[in-house]
Amino acid sequence: MVFEKTGERAYEITKYAYHIRPVEEGKKHLDKLLASYPSQQLWEARKAELRECILKQIGLTPMPRKTPLNPIYTEKRKYDGYTVENVGIETIPGVYLCGSLYRPAKGRGPFPAVLSPHGHF
Repeated sequence: MVFEKTGERAYEITKYAYHIRPVEEGKKHLDKLLASYPSQQLWEARKAELRECILKQIGLTPMPRKTPLNPIYTEKRKYDGYTVENVGIETIPGVYLCGSLYRPAKGRGPFPAVLSPHGHF
């Protein structure tokens, strides 16, 4: 997103369309962003401020209390080199997040696992 001042107290926010911008304009934009936070300490402070603002706006301050996940697994399906299980975890009491858990079929771990949640993003 980019913004442009259109009045004394007014701004217009638009998408930054990288695919149709000239390289020079992109470099200028990146240099402007880099100049905003010349040190990691300044960026970390801004990151904390943004995080707090986002959590507040989506109603997650204070964070809800953590509850047991109470996982539910379906029967494991076996394929060539991997297995798949459908899994449901209780994110909040009575509400489940469902997905598919893919795991290697052989070897000694630890192995990375991929959880592919189903639904709308």
